[in-house]
Amino acid sequence: AILQVARRVFLRENLRLVNALEARGTRARPVTSGVFEAEFLDRDSLQMVGQVTQVHTHSITTALESGHLPILTCMGESAGGQVLNVNADVAARELARTVQPIKVIYLSQVGGLRDQNDKLIRNIDLDDDYDKLMNSEWFRHGNRLKLKQIKELMDVLSSSSSVAITSAANLPRELFSHRGGGTLVSRRMKVDVHDDLSTVDRGMLTSMIEESFDGELVDGYLESIESRIAKIYITHPPQSSNENDLPNDVPYLDKFAVAKAFQSEGAGNRLWSVMRRDFPKLFWRSRIDNAINPWYFQRAQGSWNDEVERWTVFWYGIDENLKLAQQLIRTALSYPRDIIRNTAANVAETLSKDDVEQQDVDAPNLADQTTSVNKTQNKTKKKKKKKMVGLIGARGHTGAELVQLIDRHPELSLAVVSSRALDGQPLADAVPTLGEDSELRDLSFSNLWPDKPAQWEPFADTVDAWVLALPNGLASTFDKVISSTQGDRAKVVDLSADFRFDDSGSWVYGMPELRAGQRDVIAAASRVANPGCYATGSQLALAPLRNNPSAPVQLVPNSTPTIFGVSGYSGAGTTPSRKNDVNELADNMMPYSLCDHIHEREVSRYLGTPVKFMPHVGAWFRGITLTIAVDVAPTGAGDDAEAIVSDAETRAAAVRQVFVDYFEEEALVDVLDVGEIPEVRDIAGDHGVTIGGFATSQQHPERVVIVACIDNLLKGAATQCLQNVNLMLGLRELDGIH
Repeated sequence: AILQVARRVFLRENLRLVNALEARGTRARPVTSGVFEAEFLDRDSLQMVGQVTQVHTHSITTALESGHLPILTCMGESAGGQVLNVNADVAARELARTVQPIKVIYLSQVGGLRDQNDKLIRNIDLDDDYDKLMNSEWFRHGNRLKLKQIKELMDVLSSSSSVAITSAANLPRELFSHRGGGTLVSRRMKVDVHDDLSTVDRGMLTSMIEESFDGELVDGYLESIESRIAKIYITHPPQSSNENDLPNDVPYLDKFAVAKAFQSEGAGNRLWSVMRRDFPKLFWRSRIDNAINPWYFQRAQGSWNDEVERWTVFWYGIDENLKLAQQLIRTALSYPRDIIRNTAANVAETLSKDDVEQQDVDAPNLADQTTSVNKTQNKTKKKKKKKMVGLIGARGHTGAELVQLIDRHPELSLAVVSSRALDGQPLADAVPTLGEDSELRDLSFSNLWPDKPAQWEPFADTVDAWVLALPNGLASTFDKVISSTQGDRAKVVDLSADFRFDDSGSWVYGMPELRAGQRDVIAAASRVANPGCYATGSQLALAPLRNNPSAPVQLVPNSTPTIFGVSGYSGAGTTPSRKNDVNELADNMMPYSLCDHIHEREVSRYLGTPVKFMPHVGAWFRGITLTIAVDVAPTGAGDDAEAIVSDAETRAAAVRQVFVDYFEEEALVDVLDVGEIPEVRDIAGDHGVTIGGFATSQQHPERVVIVACIDNLLKGAATQCLQNVNLMLGLRELDGIH
């Protein structure tokens, strides 16, 4: 009873967190089972408490690859399916052991570990500080326990990994900047000191500097400073590097580079402290608008801005010697630029004010970068002009998936995205997973509406294909204005159900895998009705037994397949309802539209046989599972047919082989072995359909049960739409998908 209550609480809180994140624009996915495999720790004394024996990461990586933040529930399951309670810290350690993260973050109400004066301990070197802290009387029991658990965690991680303890308020700072707001626990970074370049791997050093500065060193850079080098510092493993030369009696810091993957790991601080110990005097320069400058100001004794050349010169260790300071300034400004930028992205603009460990001492200003781009443009192959898509109704989940697919597409881009609700808002706000370098980040929502045809005219010659992602009942009016604007060149894919039952011949059904020749039909069409999500999974799980005259096993004539379907609540759209209310769905599964669901009509129409379909909505975000019971019979006679009827295993193998043969060349359909049952967590975020089960009954020789799983937002909507757009525009069908 206690475990039952705990499980209900865990699931409810997981959904609350997912819902809160989604409401704030973060795409999140609940992962409530299937991660931690466990066994009873001590069944007699501890009852339903388990210890983690294995961690399964597929559902986590699938969520991440599709742009979602996975939200885990700390519950384990035994190999036999028994739910067990597992310790959260142990679960975190075992998860970390498996995925080997660069950083682990714990949230704490006090924001980190505290010293004897109740001040935040900013950094703990596990090698140097662990024993001292654990043996200090003032170090509280709770802190001691937490640090012990962190050490146990870090013992299974690589030496470059770290653990941070911070507050919820400082979590964005910890995640998205290079200066955390809590306690950082890490291991000592060994710093190798070189007197000259003879003991340094020049290729490694060059690559590190170029990666850190996002540019290319000018030819001969290392050779030009070789005679002036005083020291070179490189952490081991190489995470940051630093070169000094000595123009006067004060060394000049020529490059200070921290690899991007380690900018929140304390590498810069560690390197600086070693360097300052060896060099009590130092000067260096940085672009005026460089985001690292606040970090430099904290470490400098003085500075001076040159507004003409746009440099800030820093120094420490020269006391109040103004004459020497002037000499250092002149020397620093005399050095030529030695980084040629690869892109026009201004480093100083792409970093927040908290990014104070950014490595770019020589970050150029915008004018400099324009020059750099001009120098490199001639080396860049001219880009092929992309075909343009207009997306109408881009506010929903499917619209967001389509935007991401098109963003990654080598041959497509977006000319316009339209949404009445989001008119004027940046597309990047609605689809925060767009990359920083995405060409779509500058696009904002428009509000194209059929009663304002003048709004459509700018796109008459630029849009190659339109996608209508609108509620049912609206597509026809939009199609009419597109036709009047573009005439014969108009191509439209409609994601609603409005044209799936069209009898005029103007619209074709857009499921490329449904039957032989369907791709040619789609490629020749100007109007394509995108199938529904349930309908796609159901038809692909039935078509080999129906649209396949040569198959040795087929559906029994006049039989009616029964389809039990459950979808994640993203299938209910973004408009609030009971079917997408996580509180209503907690510990619940909700049947709806028990008769005459529109997908029942759709499957029956295109399979050419009636089906019975019963839909439900579950407590997960995305993914559909379909359990389908069918009656089959052999199509021929003889011993093979008799074996199919009399032996359940033979029948199962024969049915599976029909599916293997039918989908042999289909990249987006995966057929599992007999008895292997697909699950939602394995398909969520994937572009295809997985079909398995093939269960048979010895008592009922005609019965077969098939299970299919499909991501309702991808193959059930956006992926299939992109397949259709590709075919209609003469592109490769899987461009942007694989």
